[in-house]
Amino acid sequence: MGGAVIERNLIATKSGGDARVQIRGGGGNISIAIAEKLFPQFFRDNLEAVPIFKSPKPENPEDFALVDGSPGIDEGAPLTYTANAGSGKVVALRDAGYFSDGFDVAEGDRIQIGGSAPVRIVKVDYSANTVTLANEIQWEKDAPVSLEYHGRGPDIGAHETKLGPPSQHLRPKAPRSLTGVVQ
Repeated sequence: MGGAVIERNLIATKSGGDARVQIRGGGGNISIAIAEKLFPQFFRDNLEAVPIFKSPKPENPEDFALVDGSPGIDEGAPLTYTANAGSGKVVALRDAGYFSDGFDVAEGDRIQIGGSAPVRIVKVDYSANTVTLANEIQWEKDAPVSLEYHGRGPDIGAHETKLGPPSQHLRPKAPRSLTGVVQ
């Protein structure tokens, strides 16, 4: 599996416990529960339950939002963790590769560090694994870092249920002229 880890996923097809994984090299076709016991370095804390997506509509056939009461709400894992404790606007992460500053096209991601309120990323240094935030905050070492969420934790799924798909909450930046004045 290389370095891949299957963690905090909501896995089932028709009923809890029916999902299976194919393990190459003699592992065979086994359940998620057995995979977690035999290969804990690769499989951990997965939920075996049906996600319960909203019914796709003809005008929006790819609506993978979770309905209220879905077992995936508030059950997602953080994307990464802070590398150290600190305060300020520049935060060192274990892996900054999950986040975007908008690349001068849109606003950067809104993230939550530990129990912080959501804060906007204004710069990502992928080689240094740091993010620069719009506001100063304080954080602990190994604090969980996630995209903005509502509730106890992020939702498992394509997007946070109460926020909607990213295209609904990302705003393009205002165009800039050469003199820095918006025209």
